[in-house]
Parts: sequence; structure tokens; C-alpha cells
Amino acid sequence: MIDVAAILRDTELGGTAFTVVRRIWRQKEGESVPLSTARSAAAGCVHPGTPETLELLPEEDRRETHIVVYTSYPLSTGVNDGITWQAADEILYDDSCWRVVQVKDWRAQGFVKALAVQVRGGDSG
Repeated sequence: MIDVAAILRDTELGGTAFTVVRRIWRQKEGESVPLSTARSAAAGCVHPGTPETLELLPEEDRRETHIVVYTSYPLSTGVNDGITWQAADEILYDDSCWRVVQVKDWRAQGFVKALAVQVRGGDSG
């Protein structure tokens, strides 16, 4: 079996380190209140989006700059149980913040493929 972890670390294939920000919110008196924020170090291959991956983005995100990320980190587009919810993961990479909008889960093979759109430049998150 192919060692996917080694491929995801290979700098010649785009392997790089990045930070994942995961925010948990809750509903309180009709308002969204931040409950927790976690930052995790992660690594994987990050590539610029292509016209082909642009077509995979949700319609409202197609005008945004996007990246394709291959990583063993379990990225998420968010989870909502009605009272608390996890926002879509944010990736801090290349002096920009990217919001995960799509995840293809291939963890059985050792990785996930995610599409993320640029939210803002700089690490203000």
C-alpha cells in the first residue's frame, strides 16, 4: 500500500504546514455566542484551485479564490445540532484565511480532499 503520509509531507508535491481553526458556537437568547476556538497544527498538500475544481464549489462561492487541500487532518464543513454548532473549519495558510466548503472523505485511504475559499488575507482569525 502507498504511504500517503509521506506523499502529503513531500514539499515537491506541495506538502506544507498550515493551521486549522475550529470554532464552536451556541444559541443563547436568540444570538450566536462563541463557545470555544481550537487551533491545530496540520500538514498536507495545498494547491491553487483550477477551472475544474471551481465547478465543484457551491454557486455562492464560485467568484472567490480557492485552494485544494489534501491532508490526513479530518477537516469539516461544520456540524449543526440546533443549539450548538461547529462552524466550517478555517485554514490559515500563506498569510490568508480559507473557509472549508467541501470535503471528500477518503480517510480509509489515509486522507481527505477539501476545497476552501479565501475569507480574508492575513492571520486575523
